[in-house]
Amino acid sequence: MFSVVSSVRLCCLSLLSLFVFVAAFQSRFAVARLSPSPSDGCDWIGSGLDYKEEERGVQPVYLRCSQGHVEWKYPRGALRIVLRHGTSGKDFKGCLKAGSKYFNGARIYLEGYRALHLLFSPSDGRHAQLPRCFSSRHGQVALYVEAEPMANSINILKRNVAEFSYDLQLRHASSQRSVDPQEDCRPCNEAELLRFYCTADFLAKGTISGIYENRELDRTEVMVRAGHVIRQNSPVFHPEEELDFRGMYGTVHLPLSCGAKHGGGHFLFMGRMMLDSPVVTCVPRLEEWERVRKAALRDGTNQCELSA
Repeated sequence: MFSVVSSVRLCCLSLLSLFVFVAAFQSRFAVARLSPSPSDGCDWIGSGLDYKEEERGVQPVYLRCSQGHVEWKYPRGALRIVLRHGTSGKDFKGCLKAGSKYFNGARIYLEGYRALHLLFSPSDGRHAQLPRCFSSRHGQVALYVEAEPMANSINILKRNVAEFSYDLQLRHASSQRSVDPQEDCRPCNEAELLRFYCTADFLAKGTISGIYENRELDRTEVMVRAGHVIRQNSPVFHPEEELDFRGMYGTVHLPLSCGAKHGGGHFLFMGRMMLDSPVVTCVPRLEEWERVRKAALRDGTNQCELSA
């Protein structure tokens, strides 16, 4: 009789200890709520354990930056994330990319007119690091991030994290009213060459040594031998030495749809970092750039110092 009572007491104590552990675990996350961290509205970090089950619904999130990051731990319910490019109210093209380490427990939908369109799911059959792109409507985009249904209560403490970064770029003035799928492929005009020269994340003079079509990531990867790197805010070009060449090597990216081909001659590679990828914005031949540069210096239309 004593052994039976003792066993029952031990069992009850074990269950009570487990209940206290789970309650303390949930309480810990409830007290240390992760609210939107920066005041500039670029990033958002939160946890689905911040709210009781009956309080979970669609949580609104408003972000008004050209770049940012979202991290949703223990997804529960849904997020409706409204993206705007600052306060300009202008239309933009945007892309997002799932976190390189984590994205599970949720799906991302693009909110359309009376419908949701699946934008990203870990099981959608496409490469997880493939950027998913979209265009704004009336100066904003709404993303609906929905937590996947819980299979059973055992998964309540499973560490799911839905994490992604986004990048927004204002559309060209001539395409504010219509979306041109080849907008990223057209040659830059003189005004754009001057502007991008001053604002580019990387600038390099060089030649094309090879081209690879990466269909999984929907991009053309251009291998560049750079004789002169003018600027790089992130490490795109790296020093290497060959018997016939001493300079820098790097790989830059173009949309696969542009159909880039291996071309001879010397170019000025201008580009920006988009979701950790060096994306080319303009690639004029050096002789074309020299003509534009000299004309800008003569007419005083340069926006920054234009080195030779």
